[in-house]
Amino acid sequence: MVNPGAFHGKRKLFLMGEREDYAVAIKEDHAAEQLADVMRWYFKCFPISIPDDVEPSDEELSKINDDAPDPEPA
Repeated sequence: MVNPGAFHGKRKLFLMGEREDYAVAIKEDHAAEQLADVMRWYFKCFPISIPDDVEPSDEELSKINDDAPDPEPA
């Protein structure tokens, strides 16, 4: 039996939406940078402070600015 994976809902849609750009990054030899960007964007949308079974609303996700600098850790 195939493992269905741990990502569901908006989390899975987000990651699946990044596949094509990641494939291009592999071909252009900058996969590490692309993966770092995807991880940064993912954790802006789905911070570890919210449980995996809680989906942010579309309104909350639309407020996220991927280009804004990340806050410095305290």
